[in-house]
Amino acid sequence: MTVSTATVISDTVLFLRNNLRNNITDPIERKTNWILTSYPKKAVSYPIITIKNSNLEFSERLGMNQEKYLVTLDLEIRVWARNEIERDSLSQSIITYLNSNQFPYTTSETSSNMELHDLRVNNVIDIDEIKGIGGAVQTVLSKIISITYKYLYGFN
Repeated sequence: MTVSTATVISDTVLFLRNNLRNNITDPIERKTNWILTSYPKKAVSYPIITIKNSNLEFSERLGMNQEKYLVTLDLEIRVWARNEIERDSLSQSIITYLNSNQFPYTTSETSSNMELHDLRVNNVIDIDEIKGIGGAVQTVLSKIISITYKYLYGFN
């Protein structure tokens, strides 16, 4: 899989989802997918991880009379967990994996080989929510990891 100019948003989200599925261990070892590309619409068992595009900015044209751009891709990776230890541990595993997955070029599944460059972790924010489910009150702990990649738009 490569990131294509025509499908840069979906390719990037799917690349991240697939790599996290293959490299982040599910603490409760389910046989179902627990890393998703959208917020769940039905009841789920925590922990889950969601990956969404939050912004795409054509930040810089690469010369006069060019249709090629340096694009900034902002993504939200959100860890939803049962407790703080699980939330923080999964979040740290994701950040460590993303950082280590930029290079080397020896494997095809690195972000650099997908033409996603200059990973930046913008911020990491804890969010605690209280939800009512079937009359019961549940606290859902989550952490939002905001990341940015650069992509050369118009080259492929």
